[in-house]
Amino acid sequence: MNKQFADMASKIIVILFIVIGLLISIFPLNAEAACSHSSLGTRYSDATHPHKYYRTCNSCGKKIYVGGQEVKKHGPGTWGSGTCKYCGSHTYSAGTPSKNHPHASVGKCSCGDTKTVNILRFSCSQCKANPKTASNSSSCSTVFLNVAGDLGVGTIQSVPVTFKVSYTNNYNQPNKLSGGHFPGTAFSSWNTQVACIPVSVPSGFSVGTAPGLSVSYYNSSNAKVATQSVKWSTNTSYASSYQTTFFTLKTMPSYAVATGVCNLGAHSKSTTVKTVFK
Repeated sequence: MNKQFADMASKIIVILFIVIGLLISIFPLNAEAACSHSSLGTRYSDATHPHKYYRTCNSCGKKIYVGGQEVKKHGPGTWGSGTCKYCGSHTYSAGTPSKNHPHASVGKCSCGDTKTVNILRFSCSQCKANPKTASNSSSCSTVFLNVAGDLGVGTIQSVPVTFKVSYTNNYNQPNKLSGGHFPGTAFSSWNTQVACIPVSVPSGFSVGTAPGLSVSYYNSSNAKVATQSVKWSTNTSYASSYQTTFFTLKTMPSYAVATGVCNLGAHSKSTTVKTVFK
């Protein structure tokens, strides 16, 4: 009888140990509740985005999140690289445009992502389809004062001069071309010319004229949206755009303003011409 009781007691004790072990494995928080996590190790961040900061408890080994998150350098996110595909933003390298219209170009980001865009090629006639021309000119009359005589001493002369500044632009609207290849380009110019020439100068006098080396573009609210650089030709009375690249805008401008200047000696007068795009 005593042996049977002892065997039964042993079985009960074994069962109790098993039950207690199962309870601890199912409810581990009860075992950790006593740890205050007062001693934390070095701060790290999760390898996976969004890289929350954490420290490991030196007492119980639990990962304790301490607030905040690390922003890693944009990149492939491979182990040990210190980069992440989702931090930062994509920066695409310039691809090589295809020779065929619409000249697809595939750019690649350091994270491995790719982006295909269509490029306007200056030598392609299809990129210049549906051409339009905008032009205008404006005359300005002024009176320069000139001192007749040696060493600037003599009679003061009034010299009436008229000069003209003109602007011409050959352009199209790529976003309206058939095929819809260029939705982000509403204005593309391949030939901008600005001229400033004398119209009327009294005999015996010589004036200098030159167009400004920039053209300003405005929207319908009269806000400047872009500036285009032009360069003088061999004759400084004329300037034109660089004949190797397009000047493009995301939105269609309402008008352009070009300048010109006329001078006689130390005196000068400038004027502008406004050209509306229709």
